[in-house]
Amino acid sequence: MYLHAHNVIHGDIKPDNLFVTSTGRVKIGDFSVSQVFKDDDDQLRRSPGTPVFTAPECCLGITYSGKSADTWAVGVTLYRMILGVYPFLGDTLQDTYDKIVYNPLIILDELNPHLKNLIEGLLCKDPNQRMTLKAVAEHPWVTGEDGAISEYFCWCKRKAGEEETT
Repeated sequence: MYLHAHNVIHGDIKPDNLFVTSTGRVKIGDFSVSQVFKDDDDQLRRSPGTPVFTAPECCLGITYSGKSADTWAVGVTLYRMILGVYPFLGDTLQDTYDKIVYNPLIILDELNPHLKNLIEGLLCKDPNQRMTLKAVAEHPWVTGEDGAISEYFCWCKRKAGEEETT
């Protein structure tokens, strides 16, 4: 949410690019393929990320929403972390892309219902119906008994506020 609020598409969200600090805070690294967009126009044409984390619309080579593609990659990351396998992995690059685009999502029935709902929302093949990161932050599986996730801390907004008062 922080990156998207600052007009940055990461483009390669995956477990290898997530780091956990000693206090348990998750940080995102490897911005080698990230892209900056203007205003709310996050429409992209090239998908530079890791193939197995690529959103269906990116596999088709059409213009797509970078935010929505990042959100899909969050879903693949969660799926991989929870179930230990990728949701759509083929024997070849083209087979992987075909599975991402055409194969149905398979989730075990015995999975926690909230978690199942979250994964289904993140891995919705229609980017217009895909869950947003704001909805993820408010999702019952994410919030649990602790309640909603606090807003991300933003230095640039804090500094802008300080400049206005000084």
